[in-house]
Amino acid sequence: MVDSASFFNSSNYHITNGNKFNLLHTTDNTLHWKGYIGNYATYSVLPIQFKSGLDSTSLQWGNQENYHAFYQDQLCVIDTTRNNCITWSGRIGDHPNYAKLPDSYKQGVDATAFLNGDNYDIFKGGRVCRLNPNKGYTRTGEWPIKDCSTYANLPTDPGYEFDRGIDAACCLDWANYHLFRDDKLVVINIRQNNKVVHKGPISEYPTYRALDWNVTS
Repeated sequence: MVDSASFFNSSNYHITNGNKFNLLHTTDNTLHWKGYIGNYATYSVLPIQFKSGLDSTSLQWGNQENYHAFYQDQLCVIDTTRNNCITWSGRIGDHPNYAKLPDSYKQGVDATAFLNGDNYDIFKGGRVCRLNPNKGYTRTGEWPIKDCSTYANLPTDPGYEFDRGIDAACCLDWANYHLFRDDKLVVINIRQNNKVVHKGPISEYPTYRALDWNVTS
């Protein structure tokens, strides 16, 4: 299971599961760090409750000064260019980027993902809210997941009920969009009319074969 996934820079891919963290390198699909969330430098500054398990993480449109970590109704913003200092902390809805979210989303989010500079998707249960970062994070839509064209092709057969909710999401290389639910992964290509290009267990996809949640430190 994957709780949060964020493509941190050209090769570093951050994955969490409960209170555990894996750092993958996407250039060769290898594991470069594993351990508890709070023991990794980027997350060591977070309040103790965040270290028990993150709901979502997102790097704000390639800006390493604004790495957002979500826990229940709380948000912390980490500036990774300044020794991972926290530059903002508070309720999700009090941050200007999320002021336009529906009230239910402000109580906690399931997943977040940037598709491009115009589309930042926030998931809550079986629904998705889309914000436009290039226009002051205005809300451009809020729908049941399957009613949004990006997700219209997602599978809904037994074991793949992605219409009921997304655990984590991350758009790699701005084309292949990875969506996680339970132990399953679906990859859609947003440059090919949102075509499903992969469907299967997370562990069988090359990028994730190196994941290792057996940690002791």
